[in-house]
Amino acid sequence: MRIQARSSFRTLALALAVLAAPLAVLAARAQDDEDAPRNRKKDPDALPDEPLPRARALLERGRHDEAQALAFALVEKDPKAKAPRALLVSLYLKTGRDEAESAARKLLELDRSVPEHHLLLGRVLEEKGDLDGADSAYETAVALAKDGEGFEQKVRLAALRAERGKKKEACALLSKVLDEYGARDDLAVSEFVWAARACRLADLQPEVKKQYSRKMYEYSQEMLEQALKKDPKDVGALVESGEIYLEKGDFPFASDEFKRAVERDPNSPEVRIGLARALLAAYYKGSARFGEVEDQLKKALAVDPTCPAAHATLAYMAVTDGDPDRALERCAQALGARPWDVTLHAAKAAALLFKGDDAGFAQEEKAFLEKRPTCARFYNEIAGLVSSKFRYAEARDLARKALALDPDYHPARGTLGLNLLRTGDEAEGKKELDLANKADPYDVITLNTVRLMATLEKDYTTLESEHFTIRLHKKEAAGSSDYVISLLEEAREKLTKKYGVELKRKTLVELFPRVEDFSARSIGLPFIPALGVCFGDVMTVISANEKKVFGKHSWGRTSWHEFTHVCTLNKTKNRIPRWLTEGLSVYEESRGRPSWVREYDVPILTVRARGLILPLLKFDEAFTKPRYADQVMMAYYQGGLACEFMDQRFGFAKILALLDEYAKGKVTREAVPAALGLPCEDFDREFASFLESRYAGIAYLPPPSSEEKDALLDRIAEAPWDVGARGALARAYALTGKIADAEAQAGATLEGVRGLRLPSSFFALGEPEAGLPGSELRAGTRAAWLRTAAGDANLALGMVAASRGRGAEALRRFQQAIDLGTRDPVEARRVRANIFRAEKRWDEAIREYETLLSLVPPMADLHRVVSACYAAKGDAEKALEHQDRVCSLDSDDMKTRLEVAAQYRKKERWADLARILDDAPLIDPFVPDAHFLLGEGLRHSGKSERALLEYDSALKNNLKNVPDAEAGAAACLLAKGDLDGALARAQRALAVDPDLELAKKVVEEVGKAKKPK
Repeated sequence: MRIQARSSFRTLALALAVLAAPLAVLAARAQDDEDAPRNRKKDPDALPDEPLPRARALLERGRHDEAQALAFALVEKDPKAKAPRALLVSLYLKTGRDEAESAARKLLELDRSVPEHHLLLGRVLEEKGDLDGADSAYETAVALAKDGEGFEQKVRLAALRAERGKKKEACALLSKVLDEYGARDDLAVSEFVWAARACRLADLQPEVKKQYSRKMYEYSQEMLEQALKKDPKDVGALVESGEIYLEKGDFPFASDEFKRAVERDPNSPEVRIGLARALLAAYYKGSARFGEVEDQLKKALAVDPTCPAAHATLAYMAVTDGDPDRALERCAQALGARPWDVTLHAAKAAALLFKGDDAGFAQEEKAFLEKRPTCARFYNEIAGLVSSKFRYAEARDLARKALALDPDYHPARGTLGLNLLRTGDEAEGKKELDLANKADPYDVITLNTVRLMATLEKDYTTLESEHFTIRLHKKEAAGSSDYVISLLEEAREKLTKKYGVELKRKTLVELFPRVEDFSARSIGLPFIPALGVCFGDVMTVISANEKKVFGKHSWGRTSWHEFTHVCTLNKTKNRIPRWLTEGLSVYEESRGRPSWVREYDVPILTVRARGLILPLLKFDEAFTKPRYADQVMMAYYQGGLACEFMDQRFGFAKILALLDEYAKGKVTREAVPAALGLPCEDFDREFASFLESRYAGIAYLPPPSSEEKDALLDRIAEAPWDVGARGALARAYALTGKIADAEAQAGATLEGVRGLRLPSSFFALGEPEAGLPGSELRAGTRAAWLRTAAGDANLALGMVAASRGRGAEALRRFQQAIDLGTRDPVEARRVRANIFRAEKRWDEAIREYETLLSLVPPMADLHRVVSACYAAKGDAEKALEHQDRVCSLDSDDMKTRLEVAAQYRKKERWADLARILDDAPLIDPFVPDAHFLLGEGLRHSGKSERALLEYDSALKNNLKNVPDAEAGAAACLLAKGDLDGALARAQRALAVDPDLELAKKVVEEVGKAKKPK
């Protein structure tokens, strides 16, 4: 909130009231102290009693109104008083007030000999964009400061000059601060902080660093420790510490420091922005962090509406939302108040890049560099933003531009190294990262990546195929390499042709058995909640052996998904929006293998019922600022359905045309109409119709949200006669376990249905019995409405009875609910089926479950339950049939596949055996029994070539049943005509098991074949 100056009379009155409080406190304290123990400890959080120190403390704690009132009062008392005026300038700067410049100049009119007065004016001028004026003011402040003092003005001047082509002068200033720091013992807390900031800047200047025996980071940490020892809650020290952690990529520690600072000063925009930036970078917190970020930014702007870092961060988020126009509007608004702020210009330049406005970007570059000609930070900020939107080649080139301005700016060297790795230039990437790590060994992301590269060299092996460079852990290579190469080459052949993409280089693919290595390779941090990441020409994937964090998963499906990204990113020059690249990758999964389906219908139906399907223009916001749990995953699902819709409605050629529009640099609002011939709003309407049609036969009704339940309560309060709303509320209470409430509302619903008399306004033409035209239709509508309400009430009462163990009553109520037409027949039949199953009434349970199968989307778990019922009944064939269906719906379930395969082997259903295990190596290639059984199915189905591969894979993965695998391999070689190979393998089998019939038969057949005719 911005505070306007009050009239002098009101200001004085308020100030006198504020000043009276400390005097009263002192009077009371004088009496108390006579009896108080002499060793009473002073409260470290207590405010000083003297007005000026109290005002300063109030300002430091964000109590701006009170601080201003005290300062005004002191100025009223003594118009020539300088200290309270200086405090007011600091307050105006902190809160973005226009009065800052006039107040600073008034100070100089009073006294031009005080260094702080020139320092304050310099800060004002720098914020207003008068960089020459700021330089002059800082220089004067430096000249006026006593020997050994004036750290702040020296550091501010050094920072400004370092980015304006005066590096030598900047280094001299920083060296002077550090020398003066070393020569003094009596430093104030703020001086420790500014010395630490000098270290942070000196870390970018090798000429300064080489004068000292230790790293600048270590010195700065010592300084801040001393500052916080003097005052553990000093905001300046906590902010500086947080900024250092933030720069080093240590986001948890950065968040902790900014949170501590917020406790002391909740109204500091600087603190709120620091916390927002730390949260934005905190992958480990998941997508929920985006809401927290927005909250922090709102609080910063509430204090200072001009805050450039807040506006820049919001512009950054707009770009990641896929809305560069919104980002440009935000920057234009903020640059009016802060014309040459680095972060704002970086956000503006990035937005121009995302719009495809190369001329605008070049103009922005030129204008900015005229003011800050050696500001490498400008390019590095842009690089960080564009890399977050997959544009790694541009990020790489921007980092090179940064280093061309300032070769010693090692953050850009780290950015360059990371993006070289992401674009497949490993040798140069490692070289740059090593240099960055040498310059700054404390940067977490660079350090993790350097260590990871060493791990790759030590523990991984690199394989080459025609189109891929593949890196596998040495312990996994033997057991998985054939499958990895085969699947990737298949994906490349099919998907590059389908998307019309010509890949100019080999794709680098890495599979990691450890989440830590995968995450370090992908983002340079300990954990990213993903199974795979694609950078364009580089893919990283979690291998099958990682099960502790992610559980069972199909590395094959993930690899197919990620290679689809390779195609769509390359086709669009990495300009594709997140919703579309993820949507196409989900869409292509089930086209890679029939079993690679995702059970996303139920969650999509829930999202749709609650009105949460995203419009196209807001789609990417699901990834950048999700509003509810699992919205990111829902965006994957909705993206896949959107691609299914486009394929059906327009044809796949139009999807390719859409990708071409994005490649030109168009944003969604422009690209969709250009490619599909309809505005985004029409796309949304047609997509909604598509979903309506797709789910037309589904009876699933999602459980009510808390908001829906509240709406039902409001409706009943407004219209107590609305039995439909009351019945729905009874169901809502029953589903959320509020049994007494459910029973009460259900009873009221049935009573209302029996004796309902509607107000005439309910029907458009009065009472349906009036005999007017349409009365028959209205009567039917009314009857259906009443029956549905009664059905919902009986559903709720059935759930109440079931919860109390009254099975017979529950069954009767559920049947009544179904007969009356409850809106939720799925729940009625589900609980009925569960009751029958608990009572071992298998036929009735099966009948209900199989009815359920026709009412809901395909569900693997429902087939598991039906299979168990058939097995309990003794119908093994039907149980097997449903287990088979489980395998087609759950792409990660190896256990069920092995169980089904074993049964098919017993029944000698070889084709079914081969089919059910066809994708097993793509789930987990390290399960020897799966390979052996698949080999058996393939061999008996006449597919000797692949069967041989499976037998060999079983042996590579330490199959216990060696003789049978060797005999199977021998039979395959015999079928291929390799008599010598077949004989050798058969003899290996017989050496272990001399009675093995298949091996003896192979030896016999080889003998016959070799016998001279």
